[in-house]
Amino acid sequence: MNFDFSLKKTEPIFDRIRHIEGKRIIKNLILLVLAAFGFYLLDGIVTMMAAVVVGAGSALAGHPIQEGADEELLANLMLTSVTVFLTWVFVRAIENRPLRTAMIEKRKLIPDYMSGLLIGFAMFGSVVLIAWFGGGLNRIAESPSLSPLTYTLLCFGWLIQGFSEEFMFRGWIMTSAGTYHKPWTAVLLSSVLFAAAHLGNDGISILAFVNLTLYGMAAALLILRKRSIWCAGALHSVWNWAQGNFYGLSVSGMKTSQNTVLHFEQTAGKELLNGGAFGLEGGVAATIVLVVCIMIFLMMPQRESFEPDRV
Repeated sequence: MNFDFSLKKTEPIFDRIRHIEGKRIIKNLILLVLAAFGFYLLDGIVTMMAAVVVGAGSALAGHPIQEGADEELLANLMLTSVTVFLTWVFVRAIENRPLRTAMIEKRKLIPDYMSGLLIGFAMFGSVVLIAWFGGGLNRIAESPSLSPLTYTLLCFGWLIQGFSEEFMFRGWIMTSAGTYHKPWTAVLLSSVLFAAAHLGNDGISILAFVNLTLYGMAAALLILRKRSIWCAGALHSVWNWAQGNFYGLSVSGMKTSQNTVLHFEQTAGKELLNGGAFGLEGGVAATIVLVVCIMIFLMMPQRESFEPDRV
């Protein structure tokens, strides 16, 4: 089998963007990074404004959002819909290109999404097993009580959150960078920017940053191989949901949810394996799984174009 480690077979994905008349995509990588930084600031400002409105509405309704509560987590997850909206505006109005060039494909949406859920759950489950067998995790017998309504809403919130980051970093930044540069350049740039977006999270470390970059690479490769965002979007959502609301662990430095199926506790002194305050994403267990998955995704066959003559 002829493996495409150079990602040459993915070049038509970016080539079709180059042929769009009237497109306004930034060629210079430094300017693209600055645009991404500006976008991230704008996203933060609009999200904070939306959070104020949501908080005021909740207070008026007699249900103020409490700090550290699952209601706060739920509000934060739902507010990532702001990122989805702003990315859509940037791709369509600023860059003037169709959403399908941002990997938003209608074809195979359901099978890709379902496979992404399975892959993501298996990936993070493997991280948990490695950390558990290595002594980095302990399972607590009594799990916190579940609130069916809150739990369902949290699951929906993770679906939005996972897609929002894939749409922004892979659907927009990766495809924009790849329009005038090599596929690997686009993959690496979008992955490093994805990791950099988490620099303000609690417990961030050098290894956590490396793992986030590896995660971004895995998601980018999966999107390019599938020619669609849906598999990686589902993988991202279920990866985060599994951490917070299945295994009861911190998600990228965020506090552990009280609505969780199982409840694991990190073992003191095993931070290299379990990631410490940042959570399992900051440990060697995640590094092992992510490196293996990157190799697997690199060896995946390239999906044929859905519409070869259409840009």
